[in-house]
Amino acid sequence: MVLIDLTLPPSANQRLIPYVINMSRRIIGIKDSPKYRDWMELEARKIKNEIQKPYDVPVYVYMEITFPDKRKRDLDNMAKPVCDVLKLAGIYEDDSLIEFLICRRLSPNKKLAGIRVGVWEVNEHNSLRNWSLENAD
Repeated sequence: MVLIDLTLPPSANQRLIPYVINMSRRIIGIKDSPKYRDWMELEARKIKNEIQKPYDVPVYVYMEITFPDKRKRDLDNMAKPVCDVLKLAGIYEDDSLIEFLICRRLSPNKKLAGIRVGVWEVNEHNSLRNWSLENAD
């Protein structure tokens, strides 16, 4: 298992920016903001030192997210940036290897704000492998 601590990524509103082509006023698409790209590169550099070999098999990804305060925030907006930075850092070869993704919100704490991520290989001995909503009782 690999354990990684990350800072919180820029918010979804700060992550994506619209762009136009040929000075038209129509929005043609959306691209990552410089702030988001800087966060990705900084976090990926910190992680790369901890990697021995990228996972090339299915993995579980578990995130514990601590926000600095009680403001309303969407938990699902944290998953994509974290998965992208793990791929950029070389934790796994591709996001498609994620078989099970769990995001958990912890109590707000300004001093501990951030994301703790665990990544480990899927194997037949793990109880999550056979878990489904059909047996969720």
